Amino acid sequence: GEIRTVHINLKQVLEPEIIAKLENNWRINPEIAGGGYFFDLASHQLDLLDFFFGKIIHASGFSSNQAQAYPAEDIVVGSFVFENGVLGTGNW
Repeated sequence: GEIRTVHINLKQVLEPEIIAKLENNWRINPEIAGGGYFFDLASHQLDLLDFFFGKIIHASGFSSNQAQAYPAEDIVVGSFVFENGVLGTGNW
């Protein structure tokens, strides 16, 4: 059938073992990375969706630092519309 919606749901523990063992976790330092894991990981997912469905023509969302474990946001939610009409949501 025809794809009408797409949903991204990417979660990980607050301090992932492979990342938490780094001496300097640049991914959660906004001065270096610009933001948290969303900036580092979600761009790849959104790039793949762009390849499949075309450009995102409208997007809206919210971010927060709920756990306060590091300076960057630790949760992001969003909704978006692709140029071909596919609707999407994300929870990172």
